[in-house]
Amino acid sequence: MRSRRPFFSVLRRRTRARRSRATDRRRAIQVVRVARASACEREGWQLPAARAHAWRATDLQPESRVVDLLHGTGGRVSGVEVRRKNGRRDRIAAGLVIGADGRHSTVARLVAALEYLGYDGPRASYWAYWQRPHAWDAGTLYNEFEGEHSRVLFPTDEDHVLVATVPISARARTWRHDPSAAYLADVRSSRTLGPLFGEARPLGRVRVLAKTRYFFRAAAGPGWALAGDAGHHKEFVIGLGHLGRAPRCEESRNRGPRRY
Repeated sequence: MRSRRPFFSVLRRRTRARRSRATDRRRAIQVVRVARASACEREGWQLPAARAHAWRATDLQPESRVVDLLHGTGGRVSGVEVRRKNGRRDRIAAGLVIGADGRHSTVARLVAALEYLGYDGPRASYWAYWQRPHAWDAGTLYNEFEGEHSRVLFPTDEDHVLVATVPISARARTWRHDPSAAYLADVRSSRTLGPLFGEARPLGRVRVLAKTRYFFRAAAGPGWALAGDAGHHKEFVIGLGHLGRAPRCEESRNRGPRRY
């Protein structure tokens, strides 16, 4: 039985605005209670039970790349052609081909899925995994805006958290010579995250996404569908979905659409 309890319930939101003719200096904080099912799991990590179920339910064919689509009556997609590691090509029939292959989706390219509402990302993203501080609740997500800059903390697996900082592209270019040091300095400069983590360091390397594109794509057609980022790669920092009621929404209503 599915629970009717919502995954997210806002605990606190605090906004302070100081306006001048030249700039809108806004500090906005959003703290959200997150169900464990909605946590941001680390890359490559799965619950053992979920992994076991996937193995039972899936015919996994490693070291194989989709290179073309098969078509049946009326042009409907009816399967894929794959290239194996040894160069051999095989055809695999399917009632439905689902492209769950990310923002650079091969399936989307092969079906020429129409992109719409797309734009080049105005920000870079830097993130790493940390040991969760004892003072931080394991089910709480944190989102912080300071002017055009954003930081976020996601709960993740095994008592860890993901901490991301999202500078605009112009600022990110100044971080290129030492992105790890720049990321760490930025986290420590936060009024909330700095005291929370103190002199602690990330558990592994700092990951960087310097340039990307955000978009919607036509997500389905005869015999095919796109899932996840293949169909919709969204910019999390502007507050899509459950965060769509972020503190900037009031300003957007008053002044019209604005890209952050």
